[in-house]
Amino acid sequence: MKGVTIIFPILNEDFLVVKKLLDVAFNTIAHLAVPGEIIFADGGSELNLINKIIQYGKKKRNEKIDFKYIIDFPMIRPNKNIGIMNGYYRARYDKIVIADSDNINLTKTKLYRLLEALDRYDLAVPDLKREGGRSNRLLGNPPMRLFFPEIYKKIPYPYPGLLAIKKQLLEKIVDKDYCLDWGGEAQIPINGYVLSDGNVISFYINKVDSKKRPLKSMINDAIQIYRTNILLAIQNSKFPSAPVEVDNLIRNDLKNNAIEAKRLLAFINKHKLEHLGGDLYATYEKLVEKHYSNPEKMYDFFNHEKNYEFKLIGSLVVKPLLNILFKKNIHELCEEIDMEEIPKLHLKKTSFFADIVIASMLKIYLMKNNGKKPYDDLRTMLEISPENCTEFCDAKYKLLLNDALLRKGIDVECLNENELTKLYEFIKLKNVNERNNLITNLMIVGSVGEIGSALAEEQSSAVQNGS
Repeated sequence: MKGVTIIFPILNEDFLVVKKLLDVAFNTIAHLAVPGEIIFADGGSELNLINKIIQYGKKKRNEKIDFKYIIDFPMIRPNKNIGIMNGYYRARYDKIVIADSDNINLTKTKLYRLLEALDRYDLAVPDLKREGGRSNRLLGNPPMRLFFPEIYKKIPYPYPGLLAIKKQLLEKIVDKDYCLDWGGEAQIPINGYVLSDGNVISFYINKVDSKKRPLKSMINDAIQIYRTNILLAIQNSKFPSAPVEVDNLIRNDLKNNAIEAKRLLAFINKHKLEHLGGDLYATYEKLVEKHYSNPEKMYDFFNHEKNYEFKLIGSLVVKPLLNILFKKNIHELCEEIDMEEIPKLHLKKTSFFADIVIASMLKIYLMKNNGKKPYDDLRTMLEISPENCTEFCDAKYKLLLNDALLRKGIDVECLNENELTKLYEFIKLKNVNERNNLITNLMIVGSVGEIGSALAEEQSSAVQNGS
């Protein structure tokens, strides 16, 4: 159906920021000649915030623009990608915008540009051109440059927290081994490009977020994003099968991204870091030779650097790859930086060193494992998930989500105050299995939202039919 759906994944954001986003979203759709809807997909915010947003959204709702508030289900944290999936299964319209709910400078103009792009393209991703300490420079850009250089040319900032996508394309992505943790951040731009035959566009849009995240909160994200990038490389026949293929990957990377390489060398020279090498390919070879016998030592190599930018490569690149490729768990992290200093970091200038590190660790892995892939598909990836890296560590959630009703999340508007309070008691539980089992049981007896009603009706019908 022609129209616009705007999905806001949310988890305990500032209500004043959310209120502004709602105003912008309603005003944008109101000026379009199509119907629309705004969906908040909540990963377990405080009950007071949920109620405030619901009340404000209900006041804004009108005949042309609907407002929906759902609780993510299953309750898997972090919530963003299951929120996207739940939101997709509730979406009615052909154009979908997905926007972070802490975007403090989202405007009608930016939403218009994204939506207009969908008249010609299947996916529109902003190029934020961000400086400073954006983890995307270490988590998103390097594996895409190495494995998917053709996509990197089209989508140079892969995880912007703001994008527009045709519903038909998002359906293909969600139905194609979609990861319900932060790995979905990799799947939307990469599978979006592949499944649309490259019919994507990226253009500059400025975006400001309302919060910065400490290093320790990024580690699990790094593991999830890197393992999914490797999965996507395997699925698309991009993952090297021999050490010599890694040599070719990094040579092509240096050739295709000469500007990034030159920027890195300038940083190395400016800060007198000669031990990191003036010849980047030679540095790659030295890292392989130096750490072949003990890849864990590569973490120490970066952790002892005086520049925080290179220390971060140890924590956000080496550490997750040690976990994924070598089943080695480094418990320590480089020291936390003052949050006020994060915008001053030069990750854009040092990002390309992550490419060199990834390639060197891949080569060591292939040399030690005779070219064997670390896993073959989503199921085998989940089976060997590092402990505590994510709540989405086994295949049971995929089985759970075979039921289309559960994919829609929990409709908060169908709950009375007592039901919402009861649900929230379960949401706060730390144990993922206990939490989801209690919520599932609550739904099965028909106590939670339209899902509960539908499941109860099915259960009653089954009893009557003797099944």
